[in-house]
Amino acid sequence: MENTEHGGVERQQEQKFGKFECEYKDEKGDVVCVAKFEIVPEESADSKETTARPMLKSLKLEAIDESGQKKNIDVLAIANPRNFPIAILDEQGIHSFLAGHVNAPAPRNQINLAVLFHELGHGDQISEKKFQNLDHIAIKSEELPSWLLYPNAELIARLNEIAKLIPTGKTMVEKIPTEVLRWLENVFDDEIKPIDQQTIHNSDKYQKLNAEYQKICRELSGLTPESDQDNVHTLLEQRDAIEKKMSAIETEEAKIERAQKSVAAKIKDTVKKYQIAEILCLPLRLIEQDATRRAMSWFRQIKEAGVDLLTKTEVETASLRGHEHSDQPYTTTSVQERTYEWLKSYDPPDSG
Repeated sequence: MENTEHGGVERQQEQKFGKFECEYKDEKGDVVCVAKFEIVPEESADSKETTARPMLKSLKLEAIDESGQKKNIDVLAIANPRNFPIAILDEQGIHSFLAGHVNAPAPRNQINLAVLFHELGHGDQISEKKFQNLDHIAIKSEELPSWLLYPNAELIARLNEIAKLIPTGKTMVEKIPTEVLRWLENVFDDEIKPIDQQTIHNSDKYQKLNAEYQKICRELSGLTPESDQDNVHTLLEQRDAIEKKMSAIETEEAKIERAQKSVAAKIKDTVKKYQIAEILCLPLRLIEQDATRRAMSWFRQIKEAGVDLLTKTEVETASLRGHEHSDQPYTTTSVQERTYEWLKSYDPPDSG
């Protein structure tokens, strides 16, 4: 297949299967090695080649060292000894290790190779009891706000699970005073829930008054100059009285809303002071850091075999997640820089 100017496979839908070659280059544009890989249709009785998932069958690196000796490295023999099936997605796809399958981008540069190695690192974890236990208590960043907004007994149980499995978590949880844990465990039932109930009751009352108010307004709109003035005066008094009652309820609801905000602020302060978010993020951060550690160990093995892929390189900016809309067509980066950025995405959100 024809290479692009900067190495890398041309991305054309009709060429998703086959044997490919691309050059891995350093930041000066010098070729570090040539990657040769084959992508084949997933073997399935239910799919044809036009609909089958593209699967990575093989991946080898070829290079010539300073002495002129040829190096040939079987990458999957190093990083995928368990032979996990590897489905090829585009760079912006959801890369993962799920149900024994790896989903990763085509290895057309060192950065994509790092993504592949990271996901294989997750696969490498599955045989270890520690990571199986950590997986069920890992909380994704998008799930964290609901845990922190409505703390309850489940949150406390989760903190205690983390304390048992992660030494760092144990130390952090032990620093939280017992009375704070007790308050976090009961805050929903003791402080937030009663406010919600009161709001519901007030809302029912308000709706009943509003119905009466609308009825009087309709009656007033149907009056004429010839209407009985005593009746007009009575309706106006009734309307004004209902308005006052509705205003009182709205004022009470404002108090309730302020009380809810006060509780939420107290929760936020407690979460920040005792690093609750950091504790809850520990399992997922540990899992992700370990997968990256395994990936880097495979890069080091490849380096020891004669091909250094840890130097800086120039890649298409559009292929870098989070940088798709940059004005620069190419970005100089490295495997270490990219993995550090990926790991930062698992840090707890700023609670300041």
